[in-house]
Amino acid sequence: MLEEKRTQNRLQIDVNIFYKVSNHESVAINKATTWDLSKSGICFYTDTFHEKGTNLQVLLPHILHSPKTCTIIWNSRIYEDNYKIGAHFLQDIF
Repeated sequence: MLEEKRTQNRLQIDVNIFYKVSNHESVAINKATTWDLSKSGICFYTDTFHEKGTNLQVLLPHILHSPKTCTIIWNSRIYEDNYKIGAHFLQDIF
């Protein structure tokens, strides 16, 4: 797990998000569900494993008008084919 946690207030929010791996040959768009969100990071559930350090382009419909880049800080397998991921936005989103 991450030693340093986000210091901003976190919004417990359950919304669908869409993301893709940055600089990846595949153009596949993945769907996930948020757990919480702050101006500097996001925690979400997905059925796809991603390595720590992977950059993602994340779009939160109705919240963000354009995709934002984040880096995966930690990941945890919840059960088979379900992962909880914590990521840090490269720039604050609010």
